[in-house]
Amino acid sequence: MNEPKEIFIARWLVKEIPNGDRHLVGIAMGEGRVSSKIVDFDRDTMTFTTSTGRKYLARKGGSAFNITAAYIWDTWCSMYKITEAKDVTEEYDPDELELTDEGDLS
Repeated sequence: MNEPKEIFIARWLVKEIPNGDRHLVGIAMGEGRVSSKIVDFDRDTMTFTTSTGRKYLARKGGSAFNITAAYIWDTWCSMYKITEAKDVTEEYDPDELELTDEGDLS
């Protein structure tokens, strides 16, 4: 299946792993997703570009925890033997939302 080069991402976070790579974690195309390494970020358009050339379009103030994305992140970390990561979302979206697991505003 060919995916578009530009994908909208919702309920997103940015995680930094010990080697310094940063990855988007969120809901894209209806599924939990972990991006490849972020190589560029355009704050004006809220566009993340990854090492594969894919562009993720995020909404300012749209970052938030999502249980599905968290599960995908945990699975990805296990697969790549990542034992720690830092949430650096605020560097990209200082207006991030506070959401509960159910998706309600808290």
